Amino acid sequence: MVGFTRTEKESRRPLGVHAEAPGRLVSLQGTLLFADARGASSTIRLVADGKDHKIKVEPSVMDDIVRPLWNSEVSVQGVRCGSSIEPREIDSV
Repeated sequence: MVGFTRTEKESRRPLGVHAEAPGRLVSLQGTLLFADARGASSTIRLVADGKDHKIKVEPSVMDDIVRPLWNSEVSVQGVRCGSSIEPREIDSV
């Protein structure tokens, strides 16, 4: 077995966004408490300020986000698209 460590900058998860519009950028901090990997677009939910926020992520990054950050405080930066958020970055707090 080989151990390794990453700096905070290296451990950030840039996720890409399909569209960016000024004024639609959002920044949230809350607890990651829900994940659904079914379908073409996986969904996670962040509980912040007593509200659920739906965040759509690519299925390929679901394991990278959910396993290490489940039930943890996270910070999400992204773009609001209708009733969901397309994340640019998800980090632990």
